[in-house]
Amino acid sequence: MKETAFKKLCKSVQKGESRFVENTQSHHAGKALSCSEGRIEVHIYGKHETWPNEECKEFEGPDFDYHR
Repeated sequence: MKETAFKKLCKSVQKGESRFVENTQSHHAGKALSCSEGRIEVHIYGKHETWPNEECKEFEGPDFDYHR
């Protein structure tokens, strides 16, 4: 994810908006919870993981179930 997209995602998450990201290395996806120092905390499979923003891309999908 480019720096401008990362900053935009982080601002949205800080406002309480739901944003979803996919890890381009593992192809796992989840809900972005917070951002810090170039990393995104993600809720996936009932737990939290932290991914480097360089390995992430944002996506929208109304049918996506990140609680699996």
